[in-house]
Amino acid sequence: QDAIDAATAGNVIRLERNIVLTDDVDITKPLTIDGNGKTITANFIKSGNDNNSALSVLANDVTIKNVTLDGVDPATNQLHGINAYMVQNLLVDGVTAKNFRTGILYNGSTGTIQNVHTVNNIWHGINIDKQGADVNVLGDNTYTEPFNIYVDNDTVGVTVNAPAYEWSRSGLEGRDNDRVYRKKVVVTPETPVTPTEPTASQGGNNGSNGEVPVSGGSGAASSSSDSEVAVVESTTNTNESKDTEVL
Repeated sequence: QDAIDAATAGNVIRLERNIVLTDDVDITKPLTIDGNGKTITANFIKSGNDNNSALSVLANDVTIKNVTLDGVDPATNQLHGINAYMVQNLLVDGVTAKNFRTGILYNGSTGTIQNVHTVNNIWHGINIDKQGADVNVLGDNTYTEPFNIYVDNDTVGVTVNAPAYEWSRSGLEGRDNDRVYRKKVVVTPETPVTPTEPTASQGGNNGSNGEVPVSGGSGAASSSSDSEVAVVESTTNTNESKDTEVL
């Protein structure tokens, strides 16, 4: 949170090590959060809509990439991985979200999700909700959840562009307007094999073949290391070298 508060719009914040959050992080500026292959563990319990996710996106033109988010215990902690509320142009790229209620949640928000992996989330892998939501789901994504992508009430104006998916009704009682998107099963045709006559050395055939966030979380983080948590990189410097601030 300190790195975000100190950053200028358009900066890249790159994680330098794994971190553990004790409160949610509010992304309130157009920034790129580059996880740099590191893990953010959200080790706190939801107490309200002001801290119901590891990362709350509250600004347009945000990118979150190359990071693993871990909610630890979804039944107890009751957190989402990423919760974007009424924002435009959020890109989530190369993110793994595991052990949350929902891995990635677009609440009335627009943008693109690609190359994500959702694991052991108890509600959905991806949830697209509320009027105005318009999301592209592209790239190579994997899920362990039966509901890969879930849409609450498609009568309010929710758009999902997911060419690799097919949708059906949820089948849940009282949720007749909900949609579930699942990846299409791709069948690869088998290459025909031309039989050959056995040679003397081969012998004959023996038979063996065959929710709504609000800004206000402190975003505190704890770690056993004293090294820097994140580096803020300026993207507005026109020179080849960049001014870098360590936070």
